[in-house]
Parts: sequence; C-alpha cells; structure tokens
Amino acid sequence: LLAPLLDGDYEVTDLDRIYAIEIDETRVQVTASRFPDITVIRDDFLRVPAFKWMRIFDTIVMNPPFVKGSEYDHILGAIALLKDGGQLVSIAPAGIMFRESKRAVELRDRVSDLGGYIKPLPSGSFKSEGTSIETCLVLIP
Repeated sequence: LLAPLLDGDYEVTDLDRIYAIEIDETRVQVTASRFPDITVIRDDFLRVPAFKWMRIFDTIVMNPPFVKGSEYDHILGAIALLKDGGQLVSIAPAGIMFRESKRAVELRDRVSDLGGYIKPLPSGSFKSEGTSIETCLVLIP
C-alpha cells in the first residue's frame, strides 16, 4: 500500500489517497471489493513506471515476494518512491540481515543511511499462514 501526499493528520478513512499494487488477479479483486475507494493497480511492482511516482509517497507498507532475491529490488524500488521523511515498513526474509551479496549490503546501507533499521521477527511469525520462513521487518521511521 502506498499513501501519497497526506497532509497532517489522517485516518484510514482517507482511502482515496491509498494505492495498492498487486500482480495476482484474485488479490486485486479481493482488495478492490473490500476497499472500493483504494486505487488498485494490477501489475508487477517492478514494472510500474517509478519515474511518475518518484518521491511522492509519505508511507509505504509492503510484503514483497520472497523469490530469487527480488525482495531487494522491491524494497529499494519502494525507497525511491518515498518523499523526504517518508516511512517504510516491509516484511522480508531474514537473510537480508546477514547475506553479503552486493544487493543485500546495498539495501542495509540504504536503510541505515535513512535512519532506519532491520529487526528480526520471532520464529514462526507466519506459521499460521502456512510458512515457516524466518522473517524480519525493514523499517524507515
């Protein structure tokens, strides 16, 4: 969910200012039916023309796919959409906390440069959803 240009205090009732980008058609339909005032875009987040939205979002909440390291591209791409002082909360695989690949180091450095941090979640946090993958939160306050 991406929330652009929210002035001052706002509540969840400001749904017309929220965007959701989802590749899965079923999830798009469910989101659109539950939240008809949200703009739901059916597309791959990495293919959405970021230059149109560069640095306009106050808040981004995301759960990127955990596929072949694509979480790095998704999170770094989302960071590029934040305006100065914007906030990001993302679930990610725990490996981003310790992997030494170029993308992992780049992500950790970028989060740190923005005053953020990466925090492990308790083991089994998503067991009720059918997965035992170890996860963490990426936070940019």
